[in-house]
Amino acid sequence: MKSKTSVLQFLGTVLISASLSTSNAQESSSSAESRNSDSEKARLQEIELDLNESLMDPDKTRNPHRIRLQAQAMFNVRLDVSNGQSNVGADTTTVMDRTYDNGFVNDNGTGGALTADWGVLSPTQFDSANGTVLFDAASPTGSGTIKNETEDPQLGFELSYGFEMAKVWGGYAGLEFGFGYTDISVDGIRSRRITDAYTFVPAAPPSLPELSKTFTRGFTDTVLDWDSSLYSFRLGPFIEWELSDRFSAGLGGGPWLAVLDNRISINEITSYGTRPMSSTASSSEFGVGLYTDARVAFAITENWQVYGGARYQFLDSVGVETGSVSAEMKMNASVTTFTGIGFSF
Repeated sequence: MKSKTSVLQFLGTVLISASLSTSNAQESSSSAESRNSDSEKARLQEIELDLNESLMDPDKTRNPHRIRLQAQAMFNVRLDVSNGQSNVGADTTTVMDRTYDNGFVNDNGTGGALTADWGVLSPTQFDSANGTVLFDAASPTGSGTIKNETEDPQLGFELSYGFEMAKVWGGYAGLEFGFGYTDISVDGIRSRRITDAYTFVPAAPPSLPELSKTFTRGFTDTVLDWDSSLYSFRLGPFIEWELSDRFSAGLGGGPWLAVLDNRISINEITSYGTRPMSSTASSSEFGVGLYTDARVAFAITENWQVYGGARYQFLDSVGVETGSVSAEMKMNASVTTFTGIGFSF
């Protein structure tokens, strides 16, 4: 009986232990399921939150920064060249007062063949080999501007950086900064100046040296080459609209700053005396203007685009002068076309 009771006690202990183990296992399983459920709920809530944010802000994944590199061609760059303003008349036989770019010869009213009423600006005008004094003028009629040259296109490039700041008028607005370089070259501008040679008659003091009232007229052919390095800086607002998944269009504008390194060279061919055969001049100019542009872009990928467009620029004139010849470059109505590639991030 006693052994039978011990067996029953042992079996009871085993059953209680098994029950407790089962209960603990159920509790552990329930706890794990609860934790898994909580984790799943948290993940679903996070997805729902991201979805709601995307629905409220469809531009959340848009790349607001862009870097662009473009090739460009500038058109309607005008170069005005002047070789003087004097009007000395086309008649070479009549005795009259004549004012040149580098001096004058007046009729003294005595009726003789010589006059002491004359003056020069430079001793280089004396041609001792031929016994003459040389006077120059732009043309018989005094037309100052001798050539308006526009050589198109002027090629260059630009690197720019822009970033979007706000969404306005159905588009994306921001600021853009650009640095560009354009090589401007206008070569072979030809002009012709007149040169009148008066016979020089020396005199011993106190008498004044005299010139003949008649002269021989010749011509000096001039060839001018202009080269300019244009460094441009621009900073202005832009706005861009998405036309489709891949196409977009934009407008921009603002101040346009330019630094120009100008150089001109002049070669002369003349039949009179020891005149200068060539000369050069250079200058550096700083100008402030305005620009406005328009462009269309095509997205190759999410980050890369190709684009093209046109820009209108206004800039004050810049000039260079050497001797009696001066040149003035005008970009007050220039147009630049461009095409390039951009990267957004």
